[in-house]
Amino acid sequence: MTAVESGPRAVIYVRESVAGEEKISLELQEKAGRDHCARKGYTVVKVAEPDSGLSASRVEYTQRPGVVEAIEAVERGDADVIVVYLYSRISRERFDQAVINRRIERAGGALESVTQGDDPFARDIHQVIDAEFSREKSRTWKSVQARRRELGLTHGGPVPFGYRRAAARDQPHEPDPITAPVVDGLYRRYIAGRGPQSLAEWLNERGHRTPRGRPFGQSTVTRLLANAYYAGYVRDGAGDWKRGAHEPILSEATWRDYLREREARTLRHPTQPRARQPKWPLGGGLSTCALCDANLVLSSYAEPDPARRKYPRALCTRHNSTRECKGVSIARHKLEAFVSLWLVGHLQDLADRAASPADDDRERARLQAELTRTYGEEDKVRRGLATAARLVVEGDMPDDDYRAAKRDAEARLGELADEVSRLRAELDALDPDRDVLDRFESATADVSVD
Repeated sequence: MTAVESGPRAVIYVRESVAGEEKISLELQEKAGRDHCARKGYTVVKVAEPDSGLSASRVEYTQRPGVVEAIEAVERGDADVIVVYLYSRISRERFDQAVINRRIERAGGALESVTQGDDPFARDIHQVIDAEFSREKSRTWKSVQARRRELGLTHGGPVPFGYRRAAARDQPHEPDPITAPVVDGLYRRYIAGRGPQSLAEWLNERGHRTPRGRPFGQSTVTRLLANAYYAGYVRDGAGDWKRGAHEPILSEATWRDYLREREARTLRHPTQPRARQPKWPLGGGLSTCALCDANLVLSSYAEPDPARRKYPRALCTRHNSTRECKGVSIARHKLEAFVSLWLVGHLQDLADRAASPADDDRERARLQAELTRTYGEEDKVRRGLATAARLVVEGDMPDDDYRAAKRDAEARLGELADEVSRLRAELDALDPDRDVLDRFESATADVSVD
């Protein structure tokens, strides 16, 4: 008897696709999931955190909190089945699909789709089709971009200020009769000595706005002036400029005058390099969130004030900026105390290891080579599994043979996933250099655990 039969508890997972034509509202997915659970007699124990805006093909499932939350609910025994609107909500990447299925099945759970059924064989077929569809879309997009580059066209995005979109789809942008002279005047004023901030004010005073409808600023004008598109160039596949098919607003002479003036200003006022030393010794990537690996930053650089019970905290940057992570928060003095205690027992060993960087380099190279080989074998197994699924769909492979091949492939993918985890852990365990150790030691020498 399966876990679903003995205790039908469900967790619903929803994700809104980043592709506009495939968007299905979170509310619709959740309602359909609840209706599905009611029909099947499941009790909904939770709705996992939505992973809106996170691609199921470009973002690993471990970096999507909602997927991880749903899988862990099954692994903890809090739920028996994960319900999704479409199997593509979980993942469009074949390796991730295999690992997710394996984790759920190992825990005795099941994955079901509201619209695509709950048969494991049908699930596998749908997942293979989803993965192939995602790859085909990527290949099609790349071929479209390559064709546009060959034609000397832009790759997409907003029409640059000073131009208007052509009537035909595959025709280059045309100079706008109203704003094109403004762009030419902008360059001439810069060449005559005006600065970006002054030019931004000049544009805003005349009612001009960026292609996104916002007022011009210093950085916006700087980027506009540096855009060689106005001189008749477009980016090629390598990121270099080449002649485009559109009509330039600037003459070649004006563009060269601009480049000379920009170079002269750089020589007169060189940009000072930013300080490499972070304000906080454990900042700059030395401390990261345990949930998403984003850097930790301080809520304040002020010293702790025990009398007023005010302690600066280290916070997850991804949680602060996008709320994509649940967020890690820890008092600064506690984190520094933990690091200090750890270093007391490891500094000498780390220093001894750091004294022989050549050995570390050789070990790192060996691990990287092993990791590359493992990734290559993963790709080979995935391609074989996709080929087998295609043969089943076309009627050239019996279902039983496919199921046996699938079991073997998923078992091998699981072994390779474990191997990847081991190799990554060994790479992460390679010690920092002597400078980092010195920085840790000096920064935490006076830290108290009180």
